[in-house]
Amino acid sequence: MRMFGRKGKIEEIDQPEPGDCTARVEVSGKGKLRKVKARLIRHSDGATVYVSEYESSKSDVFAYHVAIEALEKHAEYEALAIIRKLTNIDLPYIQNVSKGSRW
Repeated sequence: MRMFGRKGKIEEIDQPEPGDCTARVEVSGKGKLRKVKARLIRHSDGATVYVSEYESSKSDVFAYHVAIEALEKHAEYEALAIIRKLTNIDLPYIQNVSKGSRW
């Protein structure tokens, strides 16, 4: 007896969409100056669409957000969609704590 009806077929898509791309931001250096390298890489052929390198005196997170903003503007100009954002720094995040005790 089947509970959920007919069996379905699972189809995998091997080819990525032509407009999909990955944004990669690398922030290196400590102290006063940080070197920022930002790249936009297209999935369909692995070509680098956009490269930016500069130095920033701001924090790692601020430099990351400035670089991502520039990559998003260029992706919008080229009619690309950023699917994945990669970086080598630790970004802050908010996490709920599950307590096992009562208040």
